[in-house]
Amino acid sequence: MKITQVEPIVLQVPIDPPVQTSFGRMDRRVAILVRVCSDEGLCGWGESWGNFPSWSPQERVRTLSDGVAPLLIGEDASEIAWLHQKLSRTLRPLGLQWGAPGPLWQAISAVDIALWDLKGQALGRPIYELWGGSAQRLPVYASGLGPVAPETLCAPFLERGVDAFKLKVGFGLEIDRANVSRLRGVVGDDAILLVDANQGLDFARALELAPTLHETGVDTIEEPFPVDEPELIEPFRLRTGLKVAGGENLYGRTGFRRALEGGSFDLVQPDVAKTGGLTEMYAICSLATAWGVPYAPHYLGGAVGFAASLHVLAAVPGGWRMEMDANPNPLLQELAGDLLDLEDGCLTPPRGPGLGLSLQEGVIRRYRLSL
Repeated sequence: MKITQVEPIVLQVPIDPPVQTSFGRMDRRVAILVRVCSDEGLCGWGESWGNFPSWSPQERVRTLSDGVAPLLIGEDASEIAWLHQKLSRTLRPLGLQWGAPGPLWQAISAVDIALWDLKGQALGRPIYELWGGSAQRLPVYASGLGPVAPETLCAPFLERGVDAFKLKVGFGLEIDRANVSRLRGVVGDDAILLVDANQGLDFARALELAPTLHETGVDTIEEPFPVDEPELIEPFRLRTGLKVAGGENLYGRTGFRRALEGGSFDLVQPDVAKTGGLTEMYAICSLATAWGVPYAPHYLGGAVGFAASLHVLAAVPGGWRMEMDANPNPLLQELAGDLLDLEDGCLTPPRGPGLGLSLQEGVIRRYRLSL
């Protein structure tokens, strides 16, 4: 099964209101897809993270077309582990020289997901079955709430049985305190409530927020500090008693092994479209489970990466919940079909071969960005 084509495809749609984080805002949703085709007539889909910065699509298309595709064309698509090693071994030095290893990992992620999709299609089995998993019901948590009226976004999830929610913080102590308290009042005392600072706090401001988190029953904060300041995590834990989650901005199993060895996280959150694709995601989540640390796939992109994340959660023991973006995203909702049908707060992974997605060409044409 020789690889004949590696085609980047960028989808983009403007949104209003924008999605806000402590470090920036998105006024459009983007899905950086890649279609990898073989000489047997099969095509697999992958997705690369591209929420920030705004020029990510332009960079990623060039990286995929000029850097990744020449390393894959003509190779055996079924040799996924070998191809992943070839890509990482060849591109890692460039990323270090460039000073931007992240974009290269994110490009590798996309083609790796597509190769697993191809393999599952060729074997007629969903990816999670290739790893010994099953089509079990997978609990989710609603994410991306705030900073404006977070209670409005969580209402549809409450109606469908979701009982865990994550609020964005880092917008100033007064706003954060008000949002946490208001959201707790809406979701009720029994719901699980987490907060995500997106690396937006310093040590002093995190300490100031901690009493409100305790008062409202929040016991976990995601990425309170920049990921290059891991030395702040343990003193923060000792001072506050709060748990710390993170991992969306780490790359590859080596980065996660270092974080686990350093005791950085109480909940590990790798992103399949960032950290090296399904090959690395499977290894990372298995590693976390071996360390006794629960994992929860991070994801705020389009339908392809979301489906890939569900395959991991269905196959690797030790998972907590799947992150589900509460903000409107046509590139997730319109492409995912019935994949997003929540029942009692749970989703079921696709049962079709490979990723199990049937992407609608009409939706792709509608949102395709010409670069």
